[in-house]
Amino acid sequence: MGPTVELVQPSPQSPVKPSGDFILPLPQDYQFLLNAEANASASRAAVAPTLRWQISPALDSIAATGSKRCVQDLHRRLCTPLQPDVTKEQNVIAVFKDICRVELGPQNAEMMVTGYQLDADDPSTAEQLILDIKGGLSPLRLELVRDVYNFISKSAVQPQNFTKTAKTLFNPLGHPRVQSGEIGADRLHNQFCSQWDNAADDGSVELIEWEFYYASLGSSIDGDDFFEKMILGCWPGLLSSQNTAGMDLKNRKSTYMSGLQLGQADYRAKKKLATNFRKLDALLLEPQTFRTAMDLCIMRNPPPPSPPAQQPLFSRPYLRALIAELYDLVGCRLNPGSDEEEQMFESIYRRVIKEAGPGQKGIQELEWTLRSALRRECNFLEYKIVARTADLG
Repeated sequence: MGPTVELVQPSPQSPVKPSGDFILPLPQDYQFLLNAEANASASRAAVAPTLRWQISPALDSIAATGSKRCVQDLHRRLCTPLQPDVTKEQNVIAVFKDICRVELGPQNAEMMVTGYQLDADDPSTAEQLILDIKGGLSPLRLELVRDVYNFISKSAVQPQNFTKTAKTLFNPLGHPRVQSGEIGADRLHNQFCSQWDNAADDGSVELIEWEFYYASLGSSIDGDDFFEKMILGCWPGLLSSQNTAGMDLKNRKSTYMSGLQLGQADYRAKKKLATNFRKLDALLLEPQTFRTAMDLCIMRNPPPPSPPAQQPLFSRPYLRALIAELYDLVGCRLNPGSDEEEQMFESIYRRVIKEAGPGQKGIQELEWTLRSALRRECNFLEYKIVARTADLG
């Protein structure tokens, strides 16, 4: 008599019963997860005309005639925790009505929440929405603008000295348009000074206000190269503040831009980690969602027939195939054969084997041990995101 073969069937708790030509559909929340990035991009594109042609001129008008800190007020209101009976969409409608005097419809508010994933606990989501009112800042421009802000803040020592220090350090003679004769240095300097005279009575400037100013200024600049020349020309002290003293200007620019390229690489790496974390977190959040995904992956990759004593479900090759299928299902991109992927797999594999313990084990044990191991991997991803953010700061 041959060895007993363990039959692999979808778990009885699966929301869909199997049939001969059965293809397991994903739950509604899981399907949304797979299309989350496409939905966000579509929502941002759809709401862009409202931001640029309604909210942008309204903010400009209010800043000139009313509240001088309307950008700061907008950011603070969007980052204020919601009352229990207020939805994110209702909050967005109220904020833009109170500050910008713009009446948003429910559909526009919903697209803003979806497109920017607005979250009071994550100020960067509101920051991106506010910057997009003026067309946004590319990662390279954003790094430059933040470097200038940090340089001025360090030189000012006290926040209330920011505008005074900025006016002192600003060098209009280095602006490309001044050097080409398109605009006079005095006129450019007066424009810069009047901007901050009108914006801050107490002499302080918030980072979001500084970024918003340069997003507005950069909306008419097509290439990052010109934007870079403008920043480095108008803020010559920035180069010497990057620990590059004693080098000639060409080498200093090269060193500074190498640092910016590294910053872009860190930004892309952090964004990839955050995307993978969000997708894995949604996969693991609800047991039913994870169980459905497991059923689908096991049906796509049935384990080879073997005696139960050999534990085919917990063999290294099978677990590797199953983990790769789960990651592929949620759209987390892996690099086959890379050291990072090998370390990730070994870490998950060791956790699964350790938690499963000795003895014969089936699908139920595989489900809860793998979910637990992936949850710990998700926590590790979150730690790496925080660590990278601290390094960037």
